[in-house]
Amino acid sequence: MISESNPPLRPVSPRALAAAAELLGLWLEDASQPPLDRLVARALRERRYLNSRERRTVGDAVFGAARMLRRQRWVLQRLQLGETPLAHIQLWLACEGFDFAGSAGEYWLPGLPAALATLPGIEAPADALRVTHSMPDGLAGELEALLGPEALAAAAAFNLAAPVMARVNTLKTNRSSWLERHPVMRASAISPWGVWREKRPSNDAATDAAGEIAWQDEGSQLVALATACRPGNFVVEIGAGAGGKALAMAAMMQNSGRILAVDIAPKRLEILRERAQAAGVTCIRTCCTSVAEAELNGELTRFAGCADIVLVDAPCTGTGAIRRSPDARWRTVNTPYEPVQRAMLGAAALLVRPGGAVVYATCAVERSQNEAIVIDGARSSGLEIEDVAESIRHTRLLDAPAAAAIGGQIRTGDLGFARTWPHRGGMDAFFIARLRKP
Repeated sequence: MISESNPPLRPVSPRALAAAAELLGLWLEDASQPPLDRLVARALRERRYLNSRERRTVGDAVFGAARMLRRQRWVLQRLQLGETPLAHIQLWLACEGFDFAGSAGEYWLPGLPAALATLPGIEAPADALRVTHSMPDGLAGELEALLGPEALAAAAAFNLAAPVMARVNTLKTNRSSWLERHPVMRASAISPWGVWREKRPSNDAATDAAGEIAWQDEGSQLVALATACRPGNFVVEIGAGAGGKALAMAAMMQNSGRILAVDIAPKRLEILRERAQAAGVTCIRTCCTSVAEAELNGELTRFAGCADIVLVDAPCTGTGAIRRSPDARWRTVNTPYEPVQRAMLGAAALLVRPGGAVVYATCAVERSQNEAIVIDGARSSGLEIEDVAESIRHTRLLDAPAAAAIGGQIRTGDLGFARTWPHRGGMDAFFIARLRKP
């Protein structure tokens, strides 16, 4: 937040200001636009006249104004300014210490510090959550219900840039050895393979090509850990996507056993196969099919009752990963996810063998996509809910501090479900449930 004692402002060129206002205007006009990061990336490729500093400024301004849209509107109203894309960009730039008017250190609007001072604070937590931290009503209500007084801390963390997290591929190296060669990275608090830093290394492409690490949030790594898979297991992942969790499980299994990665999109499975080859993984097969009904079809029918573990990586609203997608909090969901989530969990119950485990995970905050799905699915399929933190601890892959801390950090409620949060370790907000078939 700005003050009268702030240092001299950073300059912004007129053409960067105009480009940022144009891009924000395109997004505000049409809700059917592609995700904002794609829109900005495409637009910056087309605007070759912008130099590297201008490109960074345009991206930061558009993403920042979109992320803090609700707060921006509050301030603009108190300044009695029209809500134009240019005004939104100017407001965000001014709050971040940029000078776009050549004002020799004077802020672009004398009333701005006073207007910002009217934003709701901790004395009005409900308003602060929605206005000051720019959360939509639905997401704010979920945070209040799940976290109580921690909701404001979570919202503040959701508005920060996510740290860069990666998983060390133990099929090719180990974390200690890799960190010795990459001292700019640090070990994650819980995941035994996790490493992180604030910004992505400039030489990441070479590191990726070596197959020694995979860029993956620590919360996603904990989903793989929750499967507790072991060498020789037969694992099915429904909704495998590009394979981040499948590759993590392959490393847990020491490349011994079978993983069937199921997804509806052939392109994602093609990427998975390429990543598996780079990572030295040979135990993954892919299956391109839809699991939109609580029954098995096609190739999956022959695996009924055979899997030791089934991981349901369910499609969802993605509200747990809004740090990485500034406009995600404002997207309207036209087709509900819950029917597909129920169907996937039902299919998983058919695939798993007696005594086997089903793990259900999303990166959504909403309880309707998480606790409600799992509780109903357990009741209808006869599955028994297990404690996720205990299951991860029993893998014996965690060091002593992580094993001691994991329950308090991720356990939620009384049923043994787990949730990760950005204010409790810097992770995206994942929901994880583990169930066993009697």
